[in-house]
Amino acid sequence: MSSTAKKLALVLAGLLAVAAGVAWLHHWLVSQGNAGYVIVGIGRWQLESSLFVLVTAVMIHFVLF
Repeated sequence: MSSTAKKLALVLAGLLAVAAGVAWLHHWLVSQGNAGYVIVGIGRWQLESSLFVLVTAVMIHFVLF
């Protein structure tokens, strides 16, 4: 197996792990009856999001970068 194929397999395995984590998180948040709410503010800039979206973005960023 070439090094490129190994890297591709690792990336795909990482994305699969992220997808499984996101699916579990979504199921858990829905079963709690509260999806969570996140506000991140820096200076005049403010980001409002659900916990699900924030954790999903962080997990994808962690795997890709």
